[in-house]
Amino acid sequence: MEKLFHHGKFIPLFEKNKFIIKLDMYIFERVCKDIAEWREKFNAVPIVAVNVSKEHFVDEDFIDEYIEICKKYNIETDKIDLEITESATVDSNVDILKVLNKIKEKGFKVSIDDFGTGNSSLSMIQSMPIDVIKIDKIFVDKADLSSDNNIVNYIMFIAKRLKVKTIVEGVETKEQADFIKKIGGDIIQGYYYSKPLFKEDFEKYFNEHM
Repeated sequence: MEKLFHHGKFIPLFEKNKFIIKLDMYIFERVCKDIAEWREKFNAVPIVAVNVSKEHFVDEDFIDEYIEICKKYNIETDKIDLEITESATVDSNVDILKVLNKIKEKGFKVSIDDFGTGNSSLSMIQSMPIDVIKIDKIFVDKADLSSDNNIVNYIMFIAKRLKVKTIVEGVETKEQADFIKKIGGDIIQGYYYSKPLFKEDFEKYFNEHM
């Protein structure tokens, strides 16, 4: 059972049987509920990234359901970043530009996760209404920190030309963090700053650093 419910096992299974759509909806509502609680506790609202499965994109009406949930908890849509994987941008069953345009029309932020690991073309990325590119950990691990000639620099260059922000994932050492700062990364994410936190621990961290 433990191996089955590793995220690498159950996510593909849920995508195959379409249960991932219900899971997406449950998580989105839970996020909105948490944001509403934090607004009451701290009088401040962080922007929260929420993964959206590509199975949801087959019918863009899911966005209207998300809007209704936001209204239920009185959450402004610009406080939520809908995060999609790069593989979703090249799914033949999805009109990704239509979906992303509707998401943006409703005020949500949009980020592309795992950028550089999929098969999307630069021309397609250029035409997408996105706010953030998340650079995968694999490129940080392989980067030559003593050289400007590596893939992280190139992705940064592309992002700046597209006028979108970057989040660099998987930063675990001071050397990596200093390197990302040096080349102009906007946001650094990884164990160097914090491991994943339970809700109560995050609230303490948020209260201390907001």
